[in-house]
Amino acid sequence: MNHEFIKNLKPGDKVITHDRYNTTIRLVAKVTKTMVVLDSGDRFNRESGREVGRHDIWYWTSLEQYSEERENTLAYEKKLVLARNFIRNNVSWKSMPDEVVLAVLELVKPHVKLEGETS
Repeated sequence: MNHEFIKNLKPGDKVITHDRYNTTIRLVAKVTKTMVVLDSGDRFNRESGREVGRHDIWYWTSLEQYSEERENTLAYEKKLVLARNFIRNNVSWKSMPDEVVLAVLELVKPHVKLEGETS
């Protein structure tokens, strides 16, 4: 990954941090000769873009260059996750009126293969 952008960071710039589980937009709070410090307090090496002080190969955080397009993609992905979780955790199909269940079926039918259906 290209980390050249790190050399030009200054306080107030947006960056994207990503680890094994999360991707987050952060602000640069401070830049030193060897590190970039974020508003969260996390510190990153200016050469590698990797988090300082974390050596676990399974859980490390690195910096990614910010772009508005990437921010929009992240917002859309988050919206999808929230929508799926909301449906999974809050929709009670047994108490749903038959008409609503059938309407939902018509919406999703083109996107899934129903059990027992042949191509």
